[in-house]
Amino acid sequence: MEALRNVWAETGTLPEDLAVIRHVLSCTADLGVAPLPVLDLGDDPFSTPAEAALAAQLCRHHGSAPSARLEAWRASQPQGAAAGAISHVQRNLLGGAPTVARDATLSFFALRDSLAEAQIAAALARRMLEDGRAAQASDIALLVPETPTRLAHLAEAFADQGVPLSGLPESAGLRDLAGEVATLALRCLRLPAPAMALASLAVLPLMPWPTGTGAALARDLMRGNYRPRAADLLQDKAATLWEALRTGATTGAQLAFKLGLLAESLTAPPGLEPARTAAQGLLRRLQASVGDGAPDWQALSRLATLSTPSAPPSLRLLDGVSLLPASDLPWRGARHLIVTGFAAGAYPSGVPTSPFFLDSEVALIRDTLGLHLPSREAALRRGLALFARQIAAASDSATFLCPQRDGMGRPLAPPMTLSLIARLLEGGEKGLVQDMTAQPPVSWPTGHHSVPPLPAPAAPLPEGGMVHLGRRDLLRLHEDEAGRGKPQSPSRLESLLVSPLAWFLGETDATDIPWAPETLDIMLAGTLAHHVLEHVFAPDAALPDPADLPGLTETHLAQGIARHAPFLAATEWQLERETLRREALRAAQVWHGILGETGARILKNEFRLEGNAHGIDIRGRADCILLLGDGRLVIVDHKKSGSTRRRMRMRAGWDLQIGLYRAMLARPIRAEGDGLDLVAGQSPAIAYHLLNDGTVLASGLDPAPGGRVEGVEGDISAKAVALLQTRLAEVGGGSIRLNGTEDEAAFGKTAALTAYALDASPLLRRFMVEGLSIDLQPDEEEEAP
Repeated sequence: MEALRNVWAETGTLPEDLAVIRHVLSCTADLGVAPLPVLDLGDDPFSTPAEAALAAQLCRHHGSAPSARLEAWRASQPQGAAAGAISHVQRNLLGGAPTVARDATLSFFALRDSLAEAQIAAALARRMLEDGRAAQASDIALLVPETPTRLAHLAEAFADQGVPLSGLPESAGLRDLAGEVATLALRCLRLPAPAMALASLAVLPLMPWPTGTGAALARDLMRGNYRPRAADLLQDKAATLWEALRTGATTGAQLAFKLGLLAESLTAPPGLEPARTAAQGLLRRLQASVGDGAPDWQALSRLATLSTPSAPPSLRLLDGVSLLPASDLPWRGARHLIVTGFAAGAYPSGVPTSPFFLDSEVALIRDTLGLHLPSREAALRRGLALFARQIAAASDSATFLCPQRDGMGRPLAPPMTLSLIARLLEGGEKGLVQDMTAQPPVSWPTGHHSVPPLPAPAAPLPEGGMVHLGRRDLLRLHEDEAGRGKPQSPSRLESLLVSPLAWFLGETDATDIPWAPETLDIMLAGTLAHHVLEHVFAPDAALPDPADLPGLTETHLAQGIARHAPFLAATEWQLERETLRREALRAAQVWHGILGETGARILKNEFRLEGNAHGIDIRGRADCILLLGDGRLVIVDHKKSGSTRRRMRMRAGWDLQIGLYRAMLARPIRAEGDGLDLVAGQSPAIAYHLLNDGTVLASGLDPAPGGRVEGVEGDISAKAVALLQTRLAEVGGGSIRLNGTEDEAAFGKTAALTAYALDASPLLRRFMVEGLSIDLQPDEEEEAP
C-alpha cells in the first residue's frame, strides 16, 4: 500500500482533468464563480471515485438541478423499444423476469470471422434501407469492438455496399517515432537488453540500414539468436551503431557517447524528416541529462516518455450508419442495432486480474482505509451495465453477429451475456444462434450474389494426403557451391519423421516466429544445463572435488546465461535463476557420481559429427565422448527430460537419434581438426543422460548390475529409421505427405514420441486430413490389452 501511495505522490503534475477535480475538491463554496447544480442520477456505475467525489462536492456547494431539468435530460436519452422481445431484454437483462416468445426484434447469427461479419453487417444495413425498415442510414447503428483489423474490414465492406458509415477515424493515428527511438534505445543500452527491444529498434524506419536488413535482424533476434547473422550485412556507421546498441552501457560516459552516435546515425526516408529531427533533439536532451556516474535510468526514461498514437477525431456524419465503440456509452440512438464481435472477451470485455490484491483484500482496504481500488466484481458490474445501456440504444430491433474464429483460426466461445439474454426467451439458448455458414444463401437475412464456381484444381489432393509439388528433390532446396544438398540435422530429420509439412516449412524458412518477450522454456533450460556440464567436467581432466561443485555450477551457469540467455540476468528472474542453479547442481552431482562409478574419462565435449547416411549428408553435435575403464567408447547426449518416455521409445525401436549417430559414424565426412580420430573405425556405444531423474540409458553397452547406467537391448532405432527412409524417398521425389488427425495420438501411443513438430506452425493442424492415421505397425504384443 505504501508503494502504491508513493506512485501517486511522486507522479508530479497531474493530467489536466484530474488537476481540475483536485482543484474543485480543495475549494470552498464561496469560491464558485457561478452556481453549477448537478443532475442527481443516483449511483452511477460508470463514475470513477474521483468523479463521484466531484459530483458530491458540487451538490454540497450548489445543490441538485431541478427535477424538470432531470426529466428533460432523461427524455433526450435513448428510450429503448416499446414492445417485443428486445424490449423485454432491454428492461430485464440484469434482473429476473418470466420468459417471452422469440420474435424478429432479436436475431443471432454465427459467422466465420470478423471479415465475414463485416460483410454481412454491411449487406444487412443495405437490405434494411432497400426494404424500408430503415428510412435513412442514421436509423442503423453498429456496435463494434474497436480493433484495427475489424475497423478496416467494416470500412471496406460498407464502402463496397455504398452505405455511409459515421464514426470511423479519418486516418490512422500518428506514431511518436521520436519517443520510440529514445525509449527503445534506453532499454537496449541498459543491460541486459530484451531481444524484443532490440528487434523493435531494428525495424524502425529511421535506422541507418535498409528495411530488409532490419527485418532480418529482428527475425534472428526473435528466434533467440543474440548475435544475429544479419548483422554481418551491416557496414561502416551502421555496423558501429549496431555493436554499440548490442553491447549496452554501464557508465554515464558510455551512455552519452552511444546516444550521440545514435542521433548522428538516424536517417530520414521521404516524408519522415520531421520525425528524424524530433528524434535527434530528444536524444540530444537525453545525452545532456546523463551524469558522470552510473546512469539514472528511471529519470532518463521519464524524459523519453513515449506518447500514444494521436488518433485524429472520428468523422461523424448526420446521415450515416452510426459506429458505436463497444467500450463507450452510445453517442446516439437508432431504430436498428447491429452488434458485431459478439463473442467471448467482449460484451463485457475481459475483466482484468489485479497483480496486487484479491477482491476480498480490495474490499478489506475499502472498509478499513476508505480507499476504493478497482476490483474484478466492480469491473464486471460496470461492463454488464455498459452492455445494458448499449443495447437500449435500439428502438426496433437488435441483430447480434457471432464470429466463430479469431484471426488465427482459433475457435471463439460465446460471451456470457448470451446466457443472460437467453434466460429471458422461450427455449433458452437452444437454437437461438443461427449458423449462417450452414445455411443456403437464399435463407440469409441479406441479399447475396451468386459467385461462379472456381475451376477444379489441376492436381486435387489424393485420398492418402500426398501432395506432389512438381519438384524432383526437395532435399536439394539449398545447395552449396559444389551442388551438394545442405546437410540435415538429427532434429530436422525427426521433424520429417513426424510431419513432412513441418520439415518443408522449416526448409523454406516459413515457420512461425512469435513476436513475444523471452521466456524460460524447456529448450533453454536444457541449453544452460548442457553448458554447465560441458564446462564443469573438462576433457582429459580429473573429476572436480565434490565440495567445489556448487561454486563451479554457479560460475558456469552465470557464464551460460550471459552467452545464451542474457535476459535471465535481470533482477525479476532471480527465482528462475535459483531454480536453474539447483537443477544444474543436482545434475552435476549425479554426473560426477556416474563418471566416478564407471571409471569413465571425458575425451571431448561438444564435438561435431558429420557423415553420409540414407543417401543424404547429416550433421549434428554430440555432447561428449567417454572412455570407460575397460577401454570402451560411449557417445553421450544430455537430455533435459525424464527417462520413462525415452526408455519406452528405445524399447519400441523408435529412437531415431541413436540410429543417425551410428549411420554417420559408419560413413563419416572428415574435416581437419574434427576430433573424429577418437571414434574412427570403432563402434562406440551410445547413451542418453536424462537430467530430470539422473538416469543413463545406454545402447550397445552391457553395464554392471546395480549401477546407475541402464542398458536397453535390441535395435532401438529400427522402426524410426524404416519410416525415415520412406519419408526421404517421398520428399526426394518432390512429394509431401500431410498428417492425419489421428497421427499425434498414434505417435504417442505406439512410438512414445511426443509430436512437437506439429506445434511448429498453426498451419500444420489446418492441413491435417480428417480421419487419416499413420500406420506405425505396432507389434502384436503391443496391441494386446
